[in-house]
Amino acid sequence: MYFISCLIFIATIILGLWFGNSLPLFLDQTFPTILGLVIVPTMFFAISIHSFNSIKITIKAVKKSETNLLAQRVFHSCGNVGLLIGITVTLINFISIGYNWSDSPSAGYLSVAISTAIMSTFIGLVVKVLCLVGFYRVQGYEG
Repeated sequence: MYFISCLIFIATIILGLWFGNSLPLFLDQTFPTILGLVIVPTMFFAISIHSFNSIKITIKAVKKSETNLLAQRVFHSCGNVGLLIGITVTLINFISIGYNWSDSPSAGYLSVAISTAIMSTFIGLVVKVLCLVGFYRVQGYEG
């Protein structure tokens, strides 16, 4: 059920981008940048903080819906690292925008830089939300 919820969450985001006519811009320019700057470093940091075996144990715990303290730690650290990396990439993009600002800014560069800055924080928040849901899934919290 957790994985189905994740897919529905991501599908809702894509649907919102599609209705806002932002999906082509997101897929062409922003998504590869965000994937390379937020998602991949978050995965590497998660593996370096814990271990690859811990990540596999976490995935098994989510699939089985079992209480697992190690999985809780993995989700907690992954969510925090993903959010912090997203915010860091946003700040880097804002610095880049400020550095390249001029009297006649290139509209193409500024639009890509601003969308990348906003989407990096957004992707960081998505990682945090998915990890928070996974954290509660392996916490054994019955509601």
